[in-house]
Amino acid sequence: MIRVSDIGYNFIHFGGLDIRRPRGEDRYLLIFFRSDAEILIDGAYRPVERASFFLYPKGTPQFYRKTDGDYLNDWMYFDLEGEDNYFQKLNIPLLTPIRLRNPAPLNTMMLDMFNDYFFDRAGAFELLSDKANSFFHRLSVSYALELGAGRRNIYLNELNDLRNRLQSFSFLPRSSASIAKALHMSVSSLEHTYKALFQTTIAQDMIRGRVQNACILLRNTDYPAADIAAICGYENPEHFSRQFKRLTGLTPGQYRSGVDPRGR
Repeated sequence: MIRVSDIGYNFIHFGGLDIRRPRGEDRYLLIFFRSDAEILIDGAYRPVERASFFLYPKGTPQFYRKTDGDYLNDWMYFDLEGEDNYFQKLNIPLLTPIRLRNPAPLNTMMLDMFNDYFFDRAGAFELLSDKANSFFHRLSVSYALELGAGRRNIYLNELNDLRNRLQSFSFLPRSSASIAKALHMSVSSLEHTYKALFQTTIAQDMIRGRVQNACILLRNTDYPAADIAAICGYENPEHFSRQFKRLTGLTPGQYRSGVDPRGR
């Protein structure tokens, strides 16, 4: 669980700033630099470009500055509970500038968390924790794509083709693991990359493809609904009916008859 203790968005320091915290903080600090600045790394101040993220672990000295004009940044202080080696598992480096060519999706997520931070409502803490977790998973995928710029177009083409085949029901994979193996990716990397590119999951697109194919069969054949469920990859007709209604708002029978109980 990620416990967010403070957050700022698009905050401006007029005339610059010079942060010096020799003992750091007893919590993590994420910074998004909206201005060029300098960070003390290995005993020397080094430039960091705008649109860069930087993660300070707990207890690490924090020295960063901008002395030649106004300074803008986002930040988030947080702690990790029950998350051993969290950033190592996500392959997100600590104490290293992470510059992304398109940080806009992450900026939007940061603004969303900033707005949620000030709402006092039931479940707000858990919601913010979930959103912070999603943020770091998105950062992980974005950073991996940035590092693998040479292979990025390959993945984009492969995954675009995969998505088209899933949604058209021309391909019904056994599992995400079988897809990952064919693409020479880990399952976690595949799922994170797919979600980052298309804002949905492989499983959700598989369900959409199955339901869309079921709609075609319901309109154009006399097959019983149970047979259509089997054709579309469902072992349980009741499970098929539940997913069909969740996506279409109708049962298979209502869809086939053209009767919409909602009066539409």
